[in-house]
Amino acid sequence: MLKSIKNNPVTTTVFILAFITVLFVPVDKEYINYFDIKTLLPQFLLVLFLLILLPIIFVKKEPLKLNYDDKISFNKTKIVIYLFMFLLSLLVIFRAAPLTIGIVIIVILAFILDKKALVMMDWDLLLTFCLFFIFSGNISRITSISDFLKSLLDKNVLITGIVSCQFISNVPTAVLLSKFTNNYTDLLISVNI
Repeated sequence: MLKSIKNNPVTTTVFILAFITVLFVPVDKEYINYFDIKTLLPQFLLVLFLLILLPIIFVKKEPLKLNYDDKISFNKTKIVIYLFMFLLSLLVIFRAAPLTIGIVIIVILAFILDKKALVMMDWDLLLTFCLFFIFSGNISRITSISDFLKSLLDKNVLITGIVSCQFISNVPTAVLLSKFTNNYTDLLISVNI
């Protein structure tokens, strides 16, 4: 246990902060249910369009040559199941499928299909991000911090977002600050700089 704490100081620190804030701050249903498709969809479509268009324009067309003789084979059943898992994930994100059922099905299928991938996964990083979300959600419900963030965002959303991302990751920052501003355009730009 102590070795894990020494080897993962960021995860340990965020865990302690998340745990402490959970003790003092009640759960906020708005935080758990936040998703704004009207703001995110145009940016997603623009990036998707550019990711498709730019290679078409700038990548030279030439035949692909593989340097090995082994034939690559795909397990069609696994591909179909992974596509199902991906679609289920999207349904959970868009609230068309229950979160708990989605997680259970995806974890069970992942365990059956590829135990090795689950073992090799960077669980510390995943835990760190989960704890960042808990911590940022909890501190946003502390009145003094809430008032401070509102005052900063009233002055300049862009600068506040950029500076906040230097202390916590961009996605938890976006979730945290989105509760205190309606200027989502500047917020999304600031957390992606």
